[in-house]
Amino acid sequence: MEPGKYPAYYDDTPKLPTEQSPSGFPSPGHQYNSPWGTASEQPPVSALSPNSSVPWQSLHEDQATYVGSEPVQEKRICGLRRRVFGILAVVLGVVVLAAAIGGGVGGAMASKNDSKSSNTSGTPTQTATTSAASPSPTFLNNQSDSSVFEHFQFQAFSKPDFEGQYTDIIKEEGFYDFPFNLTSYVWLTNKTDCCVTFCRDENTWGEAFRCDSVKRETVDDPTGFPRVSLWCGNRLDTERQSKCS
Repeated sequence: MEPGKYPAYYDDTPKLPTEQSPSGFPSPGHQYNSPWGTASEQPPVSALSPNSSVPWQSLHEDQATYVGSEPVQEKRICGLRRRVFGILAVVLGVVVLAAAIGGGVGGAMASKNDSKSSNTSGTPTQTATTSAASPSPTFLNNQSDSSVFEHFQFQAFSKPDFEGQYTDIIKEEGFYDFPFNLTSYVWLTNKTDCCVTFCRDENTWGEAFRCDSVKRETVDDPTGFPRVSLWCGNRLDTERQSKCS
């Protein structure tokens, strides 16, 4: 080893951040030409940051970026971002609510229409009951004085001459379906302005009606009538005379 060929420098001054550091040490990020040059050839060492006039400072822990660290993953619901999931949930709720309201309104309107069509005149269709098994039946054809009745009375029979099956005595307005075709009947209406219309079904008039009291042993149509309409009001109302539902 030749003395003086590789000089060594010792610096035991305090290492404080100053504008001018001891010579011989490169500033951070500074490249120098010869690592073995003399002290006069070395650039001054600075304790300041490369782009600032203040000493180097450490970053806070929340500002630091670590190599290999993963970014915080956003929480998801059913694989969707929370914002997207919230929007879809609101839209779906509105659609379900609208469907429920529409269904309720439609059902109410349908029920109202059905009720209106089945009861246009305010008198419901009824099925007349028979009294063939009654121990002491009452027959209107045996009444000698019909003027005692305060309201109309109607009774139908399945055979001529008031024979066969028979119905109870009907005293209320309405449409009545019989379990048989009536071929004879009794209609008493002395003190009322009421009539009986004979029908083949709900939509077909039997071309016959009666307003005055009568005991009819046989009807004009031998097949009879399975339905009647009992109504009160203007006897000259042609619409009511032929109305069967």
